[in-house]
Amino acid sequence: GAKDWRVGARTTGAFNLVGNWDFGWDVTYKSDRAFLSDYNFTSVGASETSNVYLEGSSARNALRIEAFSFDLSQEDYTTTGVNDPSASFTSIGNSLQDKQALVLPVVDYDYVFADPIVDGELSLTANFTSLTRSDTDAFQATGSNIDRFRGIEGTFSRFSVRGDWRRTFVDPIGQVFTPFVYARGDMFFLSAADRNVTDLTGSSFVGRFTPAAGIEYKFPIIATFDGGNHVVSPIAQIIARPNEHGIGELPNEDAQSIVFDTTTLFDYDKFSGFDRTEGGTRANVGLSYKLQLDSGYYFSALAGRSYHLSGTNSYEKPDISGSTLNSGLETSASDYVASFYLDTQYGVKLGAQARLDDDDFALKRLQSQISATYGPVVSSFAYAFLGSQPDLGINEDRQELISSASLKLFDNWRIYGSMRYDLEGANIVQDGVGLAYDDEGFSMSMTYAEDRSRNNGEPVDRTLIFRFGLRTLGDLQYSKGLSEQ
Repeated sequence: GAKDWRVGARTTGAFNLVGNWDFGWDVTYKSDRAFLSDYNFTSVGASETSNVYLEGSSARNALRIEAFSFDLSQEDYTTTGVNDPSASFTSIGNSLQDKQALVLPVVDYDYVFADPIVDGELSLTANFTSLTRSDTDAFQATGSNIDRFRGIEGTFSRFSVRGDWRRTFVDPIGQVFTPFVYARGDMFFLSAADRNVTDLTGSSFVGRFTPAAGIEYKFPIIATFDGGNHVVSPIAQIIARPNEHGIGELPNEDAQSIVFDTTTLFDYDKFSGFDRTEGGTRANVGLSYKLQLDSGYYFSALAGRSYHLSGTNSYEKPDISGSTLNSGLETSASDYVASFYLDTQYGVKLGAQARLDDDDFALKRLQSQISATYGPVVSSFAYAFLGSQPDLGINEDRQELISSASLKLFDNWRIYGSMRYDLEGANIVQDGVGLAYDDEGFSMSMTYAEDRSRNNGEPVDRTLIFRFGLRTLGDLQYSKGLSEQ
C-alpha cells in the first residue's frame, strides 16, 4: 500500500578552489517541520539556516556571493491575532514558514585603489541583495496598536554602491586632521509587495543618493615616564549630509539591529546594513586614554556621545521595522557610551562596553567579560545587561551570566564546559560538557548539551554532538537528541 515517507538530511562542505577562491555550503533538508525533533536526530532550534557561498580575495579587493534560506521547526500559531483597527496593517494569517525569506543572492564587493587619488585613499563598496517572502511578518508590541514589520511580502532587490575618499594631515604640534567625503547610491526594486502595509511606497522602483563630507580631528597627547607611557586624545568628528530619503517607506531587511556603543561611535553611518542610510548633520565626540607599561600591561578606555545638529534625525523617525526605537541615538544629544580593555600580559584580560541614559546616567546596556589562562586552565566569565525597551515589546530588564572553562589533560586532550544563566528568571538556560582532541591535522570532540530556551513543549532539550575535523577537508558534525524517558 501507499506509504508516507519522512526524511531529513544535512550536508556541509568547504573547499579551497584555485588561487584565493573558496566555495562552501551548509544545507539542511527535512520533509516536514517536526522530522528532526520527532526522531531526535539533531539539536533543533527555532529554525535551520541553509547557505551556499563563493568568495575570493586579494590584497586590495574581495568578493563574496551567498544565498540563504530559513526552514522553521516551530509549528504555526493556532490562532490569528486581530490588529487594532487604527493600525496600518491587516492580519494575514499564522503561517510562520511563509514569513521566512529566501535570500538569493547577497553579493558583497570591496575594492581599495592602489594609487593615491588627490593624495588620499579611495575605496569602493558595493552590495546587491534580493529576497522573496510569501507573507508579511508583522507583530505588535504589548500594549501598543502600532505594527512592527520584520519583513514584508513580495520580492525586494537593492543595489548599493559607495565610494569613500579620505586623507590625513598631521601638523607640527601633532594634531591630526582627516577630511573625508563619500557618496552612496541605492536602487530599490519592489515587486508584488503587500499593499496592506500602507506606509510602504507604491512605486516599483525607488532611487536614493546620499553625498557626505566631513572631517575628523584628533590630538594625541603623550606623556612618558619610567616604565611606560600615557596617551590621551580628544576626538571630534562632524559629518554633513542631506536628509535620508524615504524613511518608513522602504523595506528594511538588513539594518534592523542597531547597537550604539564605542565601536560604532565614530562610524560615518551607524546602521548595521544597507537598507538604511544615515542622514542629516551629526557630530561625534569622545576622549580616549591608553596606558602602556614596559612590563607588558596595556589599558585603554574610550567615552563619548553623538549629537544630531541639523536636518532629519534618521534615528528619531521610525521605519517600517521600528529598528531605531530605543537606540540611544533618537534624541538630539545621544546616550553616553563608554568602554575599557585591560591586558595584564599574565593571562588575564578583561573589558566592558556600557551605554548610559543621556538624562540621568541610568544603565541602558552593559556587556563585560573577563578571561584567564593559567597553566592548563582556560576560562571566561561574561555578564550582559539589556534594559527594558517597551516600544519593542521588551517590558522587563534582561540580565545573563555566561561562563566557560577548559582543562588540558595531557598532550592534545582537553575537557570543557559552559553555562548560560538567566539572572532575572533565576534559571540555567544552557549548559554543556565535553571532551576534545586537537592536533595539527585532526580534531574531534564529543559534547553533551542541555538547552531550556526552546519553545517546543519540552522542559529540557538534551543533545549529544559529535564533531570530526580534518585540516585539509573540513568538519563533519553529527547530533543526536536524547529523548525524555
